[in-house]
Amino acid sequence: MARLVVDDPDLVAVDVHAHTASSHDARPDWTQARVREWHRASGFNVAYITDHKRFGGAIDAMASNPPRAGDGVVLLSGLEMRSAGQHVNVLSMTPAESTYVVDSDHLTAGIRLSDGRAPLIVQTIPFDFKRFSGPGQDSLPVTRAIELNDGAPRGLTTGLNRHAQILAMADSFNLALVAGSDNHGWGNTASGWTLVRVPGWRALSPGALAVKLEETMLGGRHATQVVERRTPLLSGILPLTMTLPMMFVSAARALTVPERVSWVAWG
Repeated sequence: MARLVVDDPDLVAVDVHAHTASSHDARPDWTQARVREWHRASGFNVAYITDHKRFGGAIDAMASNPPRAGDGVVLLSGLEMRSAGQHVNVLSMTPAESTYVVDSDHLTAGIRLSDGRAPLIVQTIPFDFKRFSGPGQDSLPVTRAIELNDGAPRGLTTGLNRHAQILAMADSFNLALVAGSDNHGWGNTASGWTLVRVPGWRALSPGALAVKLEETMLGGRHATQVVERRTPLLSGILPLTMTLPMMFVSAARALTVPERVSWVAWG
């Protein structure tokens, strides 16, 4: 398991795309307690629970939050939905905003959170680049952030293959760059972290921290920093043919001498 260690006390490590067993495609035993522990072990301070169509996991998670954000991993509410045919995450959305949902998972225009704020809407990857709903599209909820890194297999592939294009879109539309684990309980290693600067965040309540995080991310392209694990992008025949030999070399390096002997004997 990869773990990010942040020395700067004002930086918050955030996951904007997490799931619990409330999502239909998640592990049945992927409880909020296991989600919290996985994020703690991976070096996250905050994760948004963005299940499909349901708030149950997020509600249970928030009920177990520490009183102060610095006292443990904070789990916040959200929802993964569709907007203009794209999958997006609506951060801090709760059942109170259900009137903005049609056809079970489609987001309508004009959404406001119960405290009056416009929610931060994150474009997840993969998505249809040609149909992207940017800030200039008045008829739809405004997208203000975009995933550069997504831990699901298709998300990882898109993040690698379209990395430069996503960066260009973030520059063009002034979008905050974020990372989402998209962990449904089937994976074990984080692929990226979103770092957001919030001075004094450890003393805030979880709700107050959510407001500060989203206000900061609304600052656009340079409001965040995404830390990504190095992932090899294979292009061409030679790198592909070297994959299997390098797997054996990498595995051998990680083993002790007795483990190597046992491995060879077993093989």
